[in-house]
Amino acid sequence: MPSPSGSTSLLPQRLGIVGATATGLGAILGTGVFVTLPVVAQQIGFHIIWVILLAGTVAACNALSSAQLAAAIPVSGGTYEYGYRLVHPIVGFIAGWMFLCAKTASAATAAMASALYLQSMFPQLNTFSAISIAMTITLCLTIITWFGLRFSLVISLGALSIALLSLIAFSIFGFLYSPEKTIIKTSYLTPNSWYDLFYATALIFVAYTGYGRIATLGEEVLLPRITIPRAILTTLVISAVIYFSVAGATLSYLHSGNVAILNNNSDAPLVTLASIQDIPLLTLLLAVGALAAMVCVELNLILGISRVLLAMARREDMPPLLNRISQSRETPQNAVLVTGLIICTFIKLGDMSTNWAFSALTVLIYYSITNLCLLRLPKEDRLFPAWLAALGFVACASLAAFIPYEIWYLGITVAVVGLIWRILMQYLFDQDPTFS
Repeated sequence: MPSPSGSTSLLPQRLGIVGATATGLGAILGTGVFVTLPVVAQQIGFHIIWVILLAGTVAACNALSSAQLAAAIPVSGGTYEYGYRLVHPIVGFIAGWMFLCAKTASAATAAMASALYLQSMFPQLNTFSAISIAMTITLCLTIITWFGLRFSLVISLGALSIALLSLIAFSIFGFLYSPEKTIIKTSYLTPNSWYDLFYATALIFVAYTGYGRIATLGEEVLLPRITIPRAILTTLVISAVIYFSVAGATLSYLHSGNVAILNNNSDAPLVTLASIQDIPLLTLLLAVGALAAMVCVELNLILGISRVLLAMARREDMPPLLNRISQSRETPQNAVLVTGLIICTFIKLGDMSTNWAFSALTVLIYYSITNLCLLRLPKEDRLFPAWLAALGFVACASLAAFIPYEIWYLGITVAVVGLIWRILMQYLFDQDPTFS
């Protein structure tokens, strides 16, 4: 198989510490904090704090593995490329295939969330279906990404700033909110709620893993051995602080007996909770911030997915047509366009809850492979102890066990389809049709 760098053009290095960190935060502060976190908090009450802590700990172990691998092998593709080089080609392919499926599902979820927020802000848009609006948003963001990393980063930074401002405002007003009565009480977890706790951890962990976008774009990072670890750790710390703050503010509202109103408005939970205080400016800011966050997440996902498609095309696991970099825009424009079309397909065929659960499973498999790759990295190239990777591997494998069995069936089916696809690619391009 051809080397990923062989005669192939490489993407230019443009991302510094600020750009890389913004890319990671832009991928994290989206559906997870605006939708999943408040809904989970409603279901498990004060145990959400333990969920965030546990998910953050698992994410930290995986972040350190990603940082070391990206610093040692700074090319597009992330764990797809690491698996190919350090473990086995089929392991690398499974990682890449699962990444594409997981992040495409996440992008579709973000697009649908964007559409729902738009409809809540502009009722006149209800004449259009949410699916149509979501597909239109996706196509617009695909065009932005098609114009290159620099333009995408400017849009992403603007959207991220609005999202951060809205989350800070929500947290401040939430902590100032005066509870009138207690409705959610801390209690010992029953066997069934232990399952709920770990399943919630798996869902929140998916949101944390946006830092992986930095590793996926490793080829475009300046001084990768220094910049990537710093950017990933900075991203993780900032996002953890935001998650704890938003969770605390959410509990403050729920503590006052506002569960019913959240049940009736689950599509935009943070906006619904903010509206309780009857401060129109706060509600508007949350709605705009949520929309900006969803846009930012999907934009960063399009960037990440297109780079994995590029890496897979370099090794002919995807059609060579995707292995083309525009000399004027310095971006894989064909891969970007295909990414947008695939996301639109997921929007049409899937639903938000299934997409998010499927994304959780595939992300856990992806990071299990990431940790396995780190354990195979030469000792002299490691920046942190190997036991962190072992802990991350065990944690990901354990959390995957709490994903519903019907999602596992879907995941296994997708993996089998991926293997069939790889065999087809090998025959088409005269490769050895074995898994070597």
